Amino acid sequence: MNFSQFLLILKARRRFALMVFSLVILTTLVVSLVLPKQYSATVSVVVDVKSPDPVAGIFLPAMAQPAYMATQVDIIKSQAVALRVVKGLKLDESPLVREQWQEDTEGKGSISVWLADLLQKYLDVKPSRESNVIGLTYTSKEPQFAAVIANAFARAYIDANVGLRVDPAKEYAASFDQRIKVLRDQLEAAQAKLTAYQREKGIISADERLDVENARLQQLTIDLVAVQGFAAESRARSGQAHANSEIMPEVLQNPLIQNLKAELARLEAKRQEQQARYGPNHPESIRTAAELDALRARVQSESARVSGGVGTTNRVNVQREAEVRAALEKQRARVLEIKHQRDELVGLQQERDNAQKAYDGVAQRLAQASLESQVSQTNISVLTPAVEPVEHSRPKLLLNMALAVFLGSMLAVGSGLAMEILDRRPRSAEDLAAVLHAPVLGLLSAGPRLPPRLFRRKALSGPPERSGPAGPQPSFGAHEFSHGPQIIPAGNVPYHDRMIGTILRENGKLSAQDEEQILTLQREKGLRFGDAALHLGMVTERDLTQALSQQFGFSYMEDEDSRISEEVALANKPFGHAAEQIRALRSEMVMRWRNGQTQRKVVAVVSPRRGEGRSVLAANLAVAFAQMGENTLVIDADMRNPSQHRLFGVSNQLGLSTLLSGRRDAKVLQPVPGLRNLCVLPVGAIPPNPQELLARQAFGNAIQLLHQVFDVIILDTPAFEEGADAQIITGWCGAALVLARQDQTPLPAVEELAHKVNNAGAEVMGGVLASY
Repeated sequence: MNFSQFLLILKARRRFALMVFSLVILTTLVVSLVLPKQYSATVSVVVDVKSPDPVAGIFLPAMAQPAYMATQVDIIKSQAVALRVVKGLKLDESPLVREQWQEDTEGKGSISVWLADLLQKYLDVKPSRESNVIGLTYTSKEPQFAAVIANAFARAYIDANVGLRVDPAKEYAASFDQRIKVLRDQLEAAQAKLTAYQREKGIISADERLDVENARLQQLTIDLVAVQGFAAESRARSGQAHANSEIMPEVLQNPLIQNLKAELARLEAKRQEQQARYGPNHPESIRTAAELDALRARVQSESARVSGGVGTTNRVNVQREAEVRAALEKQRARVLEIKHQRDELVGLQQERDNAQKAYDGVAQRLAQASLESQVSQTNISVLTPAVEPVEHSRPKLLLNMALAVFLGSMLAVGSGLAMEILDRRPRSAEDLAAVLHAPVLGLLSAGPRLPPRLFRRKALSGPPERSGPAGPQPSFGAHEFSHGPQIIPAGNVPYHDRMIGTILRENGKLSAQDEEQILTLQREKGLRFGDAALHLGMVTERDLTQALSQQFGFSYMEDEDSRISEEVALANKPFGHAAEQIRALRSEMVMRWRNGQTQRKVVAVVSPRRGEGRSVLAANLAVAFAQMGENTLVIDADMRNPSQHRLFGVSNQLGLSTLLSGRRDAKVLQPVPGLRNLCVLPVGAIPPNPQELLARQAFGNAIQLLHQVFDVIILDTPAFEEGADAQIITGWCGAALVLARQDQTPLPAVEELAHKVNNAGAEVMGGVLASY
């Protein structure tokens, strides 16, 4: 559904939609006037979310979140606040209230809860969008009562907010008081255990003892390293002494040994000198040799003494190393023991500290809870108290009417669409084409009203020529218009070779003298003959149009007393809006016949219901094809309600029923006076069995025979709702033109008609949508 179809549906259903809209408006107006007046009193409270907590002294981030204000609104709407209102105002003690409670609940349940629920129904809570102000509005029939209840709700809300904080604080304080006693016992036990352990181990300060012992351990480690170095060195020297003591550093650096060696060298030099001077056996040489031997023995003795001292030093260093190592091991064990004692002490201290922390934390919470349990302040305060309203707040007539207009419009549109879904009608050509599965060839509408017929003179029939049993065989030709170009004649009809001046003279509009004057003006001004006649005022526009129609063979009725019905627009008002629509439909049919494979120009005009205008459409189509020069026959096949004889003003004594009954020699085809190329085959006598007659082969044979004589055959059919007559007729014709009225004909009926036409072996040539 596009927007244009939507508008067409609304236009078609406008009466029903307007009725629904009016009903909604009227109902709203009546209800608004009948309802009792309600008065609303509003109290404003402000919630301070930026000030710090009065007990904790800090800002609570949760108070600045949007959910905080929503929570406050829920608190106001809660039953607890309403119960506080009931209790504060002692509403449950009123005899009238109790009597009403007995009537409503038969004494079941709590009167306080019943009152609280009743008060909540008339309470409206609205938080401000951009501030921390909450409005509490209570509505009642009595303005004073509304103000009292609104203020009571604000007070109850503040008390409830304080209670929500104080009551849990009292419970927390009692719980913390019990808990702190247990924690105090645990702390005392941990402290006693720590003191006993320190007394047992003699620990005053575990950290100082450990530092001293660690220093001792570190010093012993240093001493051990030094002794180990000395021992290693002494072992190396002792080994060297056993191997060659003379090269030992102690021996080489000993002053005595150095002096002895110097003396030994001096004596050696002296002995060599004496031996060289005196020989080896000289007493001096012998005495010097003896001194040398003695001196060598002394050097060896001193060297042995020095090397012996190195061995003693080595033994001392080894013993010292063992002693230092043993002391180091003992000190290490001492340090480990002190560390173990310290760990145990630290564990006991941590146990004591944890107990202390737990005790301190609970003590702090106990102090805070005790303070909170005694606090009577809150972050909520009344900004504007409620006062007794002067004017009523409900019903709001303007608002109700505005809502009624909106809802009524929506309901009217929705109901119109619902009605359209339940009862589909063609609103546009697209709707009709969708159910026919064929194009819409024409649109018929009432169009603008036209003045009475322009032509009042006798019909222009011209001299007819008989061309067979069907009646006149027309032939169109053309002559020159004044000095216009020559047009090749379409037939050999001498009547149409006349000039327009001749036609006007024959019609009695001009005399020979008038014609001479017109020709003179025509030559002087270079005008056409008709324009010159109009300029001189010798003829009228109507006279000229009449003459042109005669010249072109365009026949229509101009006599006011014509027997052709006014409904046949192309015969009476051929230049009107309706006639142009029929011509457009004729053009679409001609193009389909030219583009199609069949050359049979026989079509039945059908529609689902009576009163759609099939007969009028068939008559106008026949006139349109006749005016185009086609030898046309219109057959009235509606044997239940015939109308073609009435439309064309012909006799209905003989007709289709006469032909189908076997009287082939009867003159059943009747020419239409004043309309060339057109014949009518009326129904004749209405038979008792029209469906049986139409189903005979004789009807099909008659159509084939007539098609050999006539170029176009239009059949007027009964409505499909009246029986199977129309389906049988379309089966013999082979093509159907479906007529439907806009906003009137049900689309399911049109769809069923198209299905029946296809079942009859015919095709839906197209559709015609009429809006008259």
